Amino acid sequence: MKKTLLILTAAILLSACKKSDDKPKTGSIEVKLSYFYNDFQGYKADVGARIYLFKQTGKSYDKSYVNYSIGALQVSGSDEIVYYDYRAEADVTGTAKIDNVPYGKYLLVAASKGRFVYSVKPIEVNSVSQNFVKNFGYLHEFDDNGESW
Repeated sequence: MKKTLLILTAAILLSACKKSDDKPKTGSIEVKLSYFYNDFQGYKADVGARIYLFKQTGKSYDKSYVNYSIGALQVSGSDEIVYYDYRAEADVTGTAKIDNVPYGKYLLVAASKGRFVYSVKPIEVNSVSQNFVKNFGYLHEFDDNGESW
């Protein structure tokens, strides 16, 4: 009986001492960016384009290419400016990647370098890796309507 009680106590102590994974879960976001160059060459890698992640707060934001291109959002109906939580710039292949993003809801903003246009997409980081593709056209260039994904 004492042996059984001793084994049971040891088992409880060992299972209680198990390390817990206290690290917050994180993932990575990768976006392949390109822009329409012309009818002969088609789409090219959008080298130098930027992506920004903004933690969603439930506020609504005004659309503005100027703000999006510098990684800022203006809260609707106020002068409050919110800046990005994470950012990355596209390399020579047009790929921008942000690592170690805590799980949660974000606004993903892509600002083209080859065209004066942007795109906004609400996303949820909930896996180790997420990939997106954004091909910028020329139809919404110079307006603040942005483009869809």
